[in-house]
Amino acid sequence: MLRVRGLSKRFGPVRALTGVDLEVQPGEVVALLGPSGCGKSTLLRCVDGLEAPDEGEVEIAGVVLREARSDELPLLRRRVGFVFQGSHLLRRLTAEQNVAIGLVAAGQPTHQALAVARAALERVGMGWAAGRRPEELSGGERQRVAIARALVGEPLLMLWDEPTASLDPVVVHEILKLMEGLVAESDRAMLLVTHQVGFARQVAHRLVFMEAGRVVESGPPEEVLAAPRSQVARRYQMLLGA
Repeated sequence: MLRVRGLSKRFGPVRALTGVDLEVQPGEVVALLGPSGCGKSTLLRCVDGLEAPDEGEVEIAGVVLREARSDELPLLRRRVGFVFQGSHLLRRLTAEQNVAIGLVAAGQPTHQALAVARAALERVGMGWAAGRRPEELSGGERQRVAIARALVGEPLLMLWDEPTASLDPVVVHEILKLMEGLVAESDRAMLLVTHQVGFARQVAHRLVFMEAGRVVESGPPEEVLAAPRSQVARRYQMLLGA
């Protein structure tokens, strides 16, 4: 489903990624862990095409991003759902309009797109808020709408960039339970950036630890956390008391 080879990215003098290799198979959940600034979010943005890597390549569903034709890119983007740290909802639009916007942009009739959007909102427990605008919703509710927006096109690959980072502990628990349910009900591939190591251990098939723009260790959660080889993985092991 996803194949990353030799990915490198600089921002001025700062090297954010250095030679990153990563694969995510269909139905696999992979969690990226590591200290802030280690390149996790940059990696997601390169996968989604929001950032262009300086070196290396990203391949999604057999298509290499930098080699994709202009007519292939819209379809490829619809195969990827992205949930950001913040909800990034458009304030002037209602919840259902925010969820439907990508479908409308792709050419789906508005009435059909809104019907699909309402179904997606129901799926995340937000059907009641279809006509509400973002300022009428709490932070956790806005993030649920953002999750519905990412799910609405039935993507083959889901990218999650610390979706609980700015939420209070009660709401964090609710969003993690929602994510856990989505993992259980679907065979789509997921690449998840989180600091919630307990959650990652529970839902991920594989943990990938990053430090200073590099992958330093990866493996099944119980194996890696039982006998971590890298310093960053040992720090997460200590957090769990493993």
